[in-house]
Amino acid sequence: MEDPARFVSRLAERLAGLPLALATAGTYLQHSTIDCERYLQEYEKRWNIDPRRPTRLNEYEERTLYTTWDISYSRLKNEAPKAAKILKLLAYFDNQSLWYELFHAGLTDSSPEWLSEVITDDVNFDGVMGVLAEYYFLDTQQTSGSWSMHNCVHDWTLAALNKDIDARDYWYAFDCISASVNDNDKNDFAKLSYSPLAAHATRLVQQRLCQNDVIYDITPHRLGQASLIADLLRLQVLLLAGEQMYQRTLTGYERALGPDQTLTLNTIHKLGMLYRAQSKLDQAEQMYQRALAGKEKALGPDHTSTLQIVNNLGVLYRLQSKLDQAEQMHQRALIGKEKALGPDHTSTLESVDNLGVLYRLQGKLDQAEQMHQRALVGNEKALGPDHTSTLEIINNFGVLYRLQGKLDQAEQMHQRALVGFEKAFGADHTSTLTTVNNLGLLYSGQGKLKEAEEMYRRALAGFEKAFSSDHTWTLTTVKNLGNLYKYQGKLKEAEIYREVRDGHKAARLNPNRARRAKDKLTKWFK
Repeated sequence: MEDPARFVSRLAERLAGLPLALATAGTYLQHSTIDCERYLQEYEKRWNIDPRRPTRLNEYEERTLYTTWDISYSRLKNEAPKAAKILKLLAYFDNQSLWYELFHAGLTDSSPEWLSEVITDDVNFDGVMGVLAEYYFLDTQQTSGSWSMHNCVHDWTLAALNKDIDARDYWYAFDCISASVNDNDKNDFAKLSYSPLAAHATRLVQQRLCQNDVIYDITPHRLGQASLIADLLRLQVLLLAGEQMYQRTLTGYERALGPDQTLTLNTIHKLGMLYRAQSKLDQAEQMYQRALAGKEKALGPDHTSTLQIVNNLGVLYRLQSKLDQAEQMHQRALIGKEKALGPDHTSTLESVDNLGVLYRLQGKLDQAEQMHQRALVGNEKALGPDHTSTLEIINNFGVLYRLQGKLDQAEQMHQRALVGFEKAFGADHTSTLTTVNNLGLLYSGQGKLKEAEEMYRRALAGFEKAFSSDHTWTLTTVKNLGNLYKYQGKLKEAEIYREVRDGHKAARLNPNRARRAKDKLTKWFK
């Protein structure tokens, strides 16, 4: 038999730079009766001629990794078949946070017997996941009581173990996620605590998993939960995934109920809200107008569901700089809500605050302050001082105080909003980033130019990640940075940011212009 030290050297040579694969091979040998030479023979054989090898695994030397995992997986199927099935199933979930309650939530009477046996209690589940960790397919996260999987292992589970997508596994994953969201909790969907669940929800729209009608088409009994999952994705600012889930939900409702039914119109309205967040304002207006016409016909012009569309249409008109039309919508929504819900209802107060923002843009600062003050007092009483809806009003108050020249009060408001948003949503949520950008504007006005630059740079990086490089908020921050550099006399930097802003605006006519400007900016700040 070959000397173990020599074998390890030979194996390490083949797996150079791939410690995960080396660890997996070592684990296999610990659980195997074959000798080192036999393992290498099998390794060479599968590396060179295995017809099942996937054509591409991103970021890694796919042949080396695939061969190692394939050998270990073959052993796993023989020694722990339930663990092997769970590993295959994990391709339908996100890889960063896997916890028992998530998997138990999707269990039903019709679930396969083997799955029920694994997930019936947390002890069985922990044992199976522990086996996968022993084989180095999973990592144990002790502090959170969960498991995670390396990105390349996750890619391999889909490419190698799920060459034929299993509809039953997909819908089990869907049910796990849908059973973990509740309509009563949707006001909390934007919070940081929902981020792991939202990551799993993005997997439901992964392109390869949705490549056939059996999976793409959502059956009527799942449409309500699909809508909630789309809400979760939108509020977590996972907008592309949210758009895809809304589109699937809308298709399902139109087929099952028709284009003018209330649930169909609700989905159209929500799709409009998502388009507005994506800064696709023309598409958002089309959705709002269609939903409004349908709701007015089905429920009447003064129904609260109709009025909420009116309110959102006012916000859209404001973003389109159609301020007179925006005011008409906001006034109509406010009058209708006051009559239907009362002056102190949180939905009424939302319209009050929106009127305050509109008055601010119209230069009616005293009227704007009255609206913000009414909304703030009402929200603090109804929801509390730290509720995210209250924090939105506080942030708006900060902008107003800045325009009124009350800079110290403005800073207090923005700092209070920032602390609250970071706690509730996290540092990278768009509500947090909007406040960061507003602080940049304030610091610039106070002459705190270094602090202003830090805020703008943080906001810019966040908006590019959350939206895109040509989103309205991204370009607004680019403009703010350019103005700051111009004020500082840094004309070269200011010119670069102007090129970025103007390049993206002209991108439809000259697609390469934005890219060249962005490359120039990246090179400048390396």
